[in-house]
Amino acid sequence: VKEYQMSRTVFILGAGASREGGGPLMGDFVEIAEALYQNNEAADYTEDFKKVFDARQALIAVHMKAVLDVDNIESLLGAFEMAQLLGPLGILEPKTLEGLPRATRRIINATLCHRIQYRADESGQRVLPPTPYDRFAETVAEINSSNNARVSIMTFNYDLAVDYSFHFYSLPFDYCLDGGTGKNAIPLRWVRN
Repeated sequence: VKEYQMSRTVFILGAGASREGGGPLMGDFVEIAEALYQNNEAADYTEDFKKVFDARQALIAVHMKAVLDVDNIESLLGAFEMAQLLGPLGILEPKTLEGLPRATRRIINATLCHRIQYRADESGQRVLPPTPYDRFAETVAEINSSNNARVSIMTFNYDLAVDYSFHFYSLPFDYCLDGGTGKNAIPLRWVRN
């Protein structure tokens, strides 16, 4: 992609980038989401959590005969999306499959919103970016200002912590949706595995 070829530095962010700020990793995402559900910490999403975890429980029996990591939220999302396109998934009824991809995306959102820790400044008037994104934004700004070096970002994360950090520090960024990048904007692309 053109904007990455012109960059001297490309940062690739995965789930580990959000870990210090409270974000779950793929290995513990389902467990953390289930704890949110069990503790009723995301009450607005209760139906979504129930739908996804009931479907996950039903797939555990199928898991014995298929290669499906029911403990990986992205594997579940992918399976639910494929089932919507191709038909049955294990013992799940077509009516049960309706809305499962949307419900899964909503619990991903709820889990990230409840776990990533945004902080208030000393005055309590402004919301600061989560750790370590504050330092990351400062580093990107420093690299971008030195010798006209250009930085690009690719992220596999579902959270918006890097976006918010760039906004907070007034670093112009561009999602490159139209194929190009705005002048002086940092290319920021979200990539789904």
